[in-house]
Amino acid sequence: MKLETVWDPAIPSDWRRVNGWIDLHPKAAAANETGLPPTVRHLYWVAPRPGAGEPAPWNGWPELNRRPDLRITATGPLQALRRKLTPGEGWLLPCGDDGRLSPLQKLIALRAGRGIVVKHHPVQTWAPWQPADRRARWIRQLATLPLLPFEWIRLIRDRWLKQRILTRADWGSAFCRRYRLPIPSKGSPQHFLDLGCGWGRYSAPLALLGHEVVGIDPRIAEADWNRIPGALFLRGSAEDLNRFRPESFDGVLAMGVLLYLPDPAGTLKTIRRILKPGGWLLTQTANRDNPWTRRTGRPLWPGEPVQGYVSREGLERLMTEAGFDIRTIWSHGWVSPRLPRAAAWITEVLLPQRLFRLLEPAVPERFRKQWVVLGVKPR
Repeated sequence: MKLETVWDPAIPSDWRRVNGWIDLHPKAAAANETGLPPTVRHLYWVAPRPGAGEPAPWNGWPELNRRPDLRITATGPLQALRRKLTPGEGWLLPCGDDGRLSPLQKLIALRAGRGIVVKHHPVQTWAPWQPADRRARWIRQLATLPLLPFEWIRLIRDRWLKQRILTRADWGSAFCRRYRLPIPSKGSPQHFLDLGCGWGRYSAPLALLGHEVVGIDPRIAEADWNRIPGALFLRGSAEDLNRFRPESFDGVLAMGVLLYLPDPAGTLKTIRRILKPGGWLLTQTANRDNPWTRRTGRPLWPGEPVQGYVSREGLERLMTEAGFDIRTIWSHGWVSPRLPRAAAWITEVLLPQRLFRLLEPAVPERFRKQWVVLGVKPR
């Protein structure tokens, strides 16, 4: 897909084009390379195996050489689990392409004590990783150990699911049926935008059906993006939607994005501007009235802004005020009033998904996890 067909104005010449994706903010990415916390004096790299020595990827991280006071030591995972860090020390935990830590890395981070844990993103940026408070840290330490086998099962299942999504076209048809997308099975390819695309979970099914997809996300998942033919990926944010030409797309996906937007109403209006008449918007967001948040006032998952949760009435109002006609709205998933993460692991990882979907309609709406709404721009 050529970005010139949907982008306004012309593409600046200083954009960094890497393989199949374009970096819309190369200067910001370069500035983030020096974001290592200045309080860290001793950095421990968790080597792939004990005694492996200094890993080769260090040669590709010039920001480490800009700190003459920084000492780097390689260690193994088992040694890391037994060690607690002081405030002047830090763990270096390389992330995967999705920016997440593995279960073993989370255990290492939880054992860090007062030390600083930094995780290395694929775009060579640094981010601290620490539990929110002491109580949450102890709760997660106790909960992580018995649930670690479930976490490994989830990782294996997610890897299998990703392989199927990226390679099988019939998953594209199943995706359209599940989310009730008004996409014709025959005809010329249509243009779709996936806002907050991540590694391409929702972009890949549409691309496998022969449509042209533009995915935009602040994090880079280059390894997965390169496996999706017919899609163009941009490193950017919701603010970059203003540069698209009016009436450029037949449909827009915004799955789990409204939760993190500072101005969701303004973003929905921008999406309406870039949609063609009759174009659709599919969005998914967390249910504010779930029993866990209603009882504790806390989010379902650490790091989520609970103020971004919305009720059914609030989501309908957002869509209507932005100028969309609501085609359908429904909820899926369920939330336990106690230990919601443990319940999610059991129901969504161990329980077969077909059985989960058969039992799902029996769950009252107030126990649901997420809202999904399909809105259409009037002709």
